[in-house]
Amino acid sequence: MIALFSIVSVYLIGMIVLRLISREWSLSETLGFGFPIGMGCVTVWMFLMDVLGISLIRGTVLSGTFLLVAFLYFLLYYFKKDQDIFAPIKRYVRKGEISRLLHKQNAGVLFLSGVLIYLIYLVTVKALYWPAIHYDTIAGYDFLARAIAHEGTLHNSLFDPAHRLVSYRSIYPPLFPLSFAYAYICGEMSVKIIPILYYVSIAFSFYGLLRRYVNPLSSMLMVLILLATPEFAAQSTFLMTNMPQTIYTLIGVIGFICWFNHKGERYFALSIITLTLGVWGRTEGVVFFIPCCFALAYRLIRECRERSLFSRENVKRCLWFGIPSCVAYGTWEIYLKYVLKASDLQQPFKLGIIELKGKFDFMMRIVEEISFSSQLYGWVIYLGITAFVLNLIYLMYKREWLFFNGITLSLIVAAWCIYLWVYYQIDVPSLDIFEGYISYGYKRGLFNFLPLLLFYFATSKVVQNFSNMLYMEYPQKK
Repeated sequence: MIALFSIVSVYLIGMIVLRLISREWSLSETLGFGFPIGMGCVTVWMFLMDVLGISLIRGTVLSGTFLLVAFLYFLLYYFKKDQDIFAPIKRYVRKGEISRLLHKQNAGVLFLSGVLIYLIYLVTVKALYWPAIHYDTIAGYDFLARAIAHEGTLHNSLFDPAHRLVSYRSIYPPLFPLSFAYAYICGEMSVKIIPILYYVSIAFSFYGLLRRYVNPLSSMLMVLILLATPEFAAQSTFLMTNMPQTIYTLIGVIGFICWFNHKGERYFALSIITLTLGVWGRTEGVVFFIPCCFALAYRLIRECRERSLFSRENVKRCLWFGIPSCVAYGTWEIYLKYVLKASDLQQPFKLGIIELKGKFDFMMRIVEEISFSSQLYGWVIYLGITAFVLNLIYLMYKREWLFFNGITLSLIVAAWCIYLWVYYQIDVPSLDIFEGYISYGYKRGLFNFLPLLLFYFATSKVVQNFSNMLYMEYPQKK
């Protein structure tokens, strides 16, 4: 019962935050965004409790979670005069509504939905009933989560200078270790329920965002391709951080693209929250935050004809977008250096030109082998390249610049270049050691780019036209 309450509380927190932003979320967006946002808020709350000296035991964590739910609900009622946080769900459970929706869909959507449900079932069974055997889990994320749950603090005996038992796997920002610790503290049947809920949330989130641009058949197919990507599906059954990190990148970047394309101010707020939580989850979240900052500046410059570049509204927008992620990054770096005193365990980065003969060519060779391996990423990389070629052909023949696709591609390429630059700055004495960083770190870090590439493919003009030809929506019965 306590375990169920803890999970429901996380969803409630996320749904209230969404409701504070807007009432216009779809059902799939509500179900998809609720858990990752709620879990992120809970971990920030747990971190603040720990800093204030409150022990992270079951009583304090559950009480704190309940207080957070009550506080957010008060804000919702006081500022929005809104009490119905389940309104998006109620719209779809009214009598006859679900059957009507099913009747509208064609056979292709229903078939893909069935395959997707079966895939999620297989991944769930493997996750819940197969022990964690990944070294990074045993020696890092799960190890730290168990210590937090056992000792009631993030600053636990693993960081004791006399016999320090942590490695660089234990000094990532605390969102995911605290998420796993939350499951341990609340007595979940298996801590792997956390990555499974992230996995399911990715399905709803990606579908909801795609539906803003493409039909249900194309949306469902892209979701299935993403979740069935071999390496992605395999890693989803472990207590790793790369798969959960993907959802914050997915919502943050695609949400930003939705706002950029004038799909509503609510997506700007959504992007701020999820990009910040992305930095709070793994520092590589900065890789996607930086291109979005440049895209924001570009849009504000384009709008100079309507208002001054340095108008109060533009300054406020820039501050709201930039400060939260910077605070999240700075807070953890300060805590790591002055409280945990473990900043010396960070990755061996060295800014500047690394004088290691053949390093760049060596890195790009491994990157090419990993990126284009169908055993790891299936067709996703090839679909992204196909979309690029199709857009070029469309541009040449139609003489029509696809601005929306250009912005999406620019964010992907910019983030990828920054990502490669970060790996190139790893300062190690030999290429053999460097190969280990690329082979494992880059391979899993590429998860963040998979939904962005599929989004770019699905929203390409040629692909949209073709998918619309395949999709036939039955007329709604009156």
